[in-house]
Amino acid sequence: MPKINLATSAVSEPIPTAAPAPVRGVAQFSLILIAVVAVLVFTGADYYYSNKLASDAKEHLSQARKQKAELEQVKKERDEYEKKKKLLETRLEIIKKLDAERRGPVGVMSQVNARIPAGVRLDRLSLRGNSVTIEGVVDRAEKDREKKNRDIITDFAQQLELRSNGLFTNVNPMFQETGQTLPDATEQQSLKFVIMCDYNPPQPAAPAGAAQAAQTGK
Repeated sequence: MPKINLATSAVSEPIPTAAPAPVRGVAQFSLILIAVVAVLVFTGADYYYSNKLASDAKEHLSQARKQKAELEQVKKERDEYEKKKKLLETRLEIIKKLDAERRGPVGVMSQVNARIPAGVRLDRLSLRGNSVTIEGVVDRAEKDREKKNRDIITDFAQQLELRSNGLFTNVNPMFQETGQTLPDATEQQSLKFVIMCDYNPPQPAAPAGAAQAAQTGK
């Protein structure tokens, strides 16, 4: 039987050998290149994202400033409108007050005073509804070639009715001797008078829109 030499027949394992230097250099360069590309990609993405955030923030800020300017303009216009509205309301109140005075006792007194003759003193003027009562005294001594006191009051009453553009109608003067002697005419007594009439106050002017509508309707 043949003998087998186990020592010489054993299979020997290969001994690892180092990779050649050029191969190692290429691998290292590839790793470095990949790392650089990754860094560049990350940096670029971060720059793009940061730039986009800054651009969006700038856009939002611009819109906010624009909205603020618009709101300030609206507020300014509203304040200006309120100021004009208050001024108009004040003017309307003044006009209403003046119109009420013009159509009330103040207006009556103004119309009477504008026509009262010299030597005539008013003692009382009353307005009840549309009825006016004027009371006064003629403190004027009658002289030759001059109007009598009664004629003066009669003319005064006619002036009220004829030259007031319809403000006073149905004017009726009445007379009464007072019994008081005037200082410059011992025989002439002062004359007391009462004038009663109707007062037709001027009507307030119709608004322009109403007047145009009335003309259109005609």
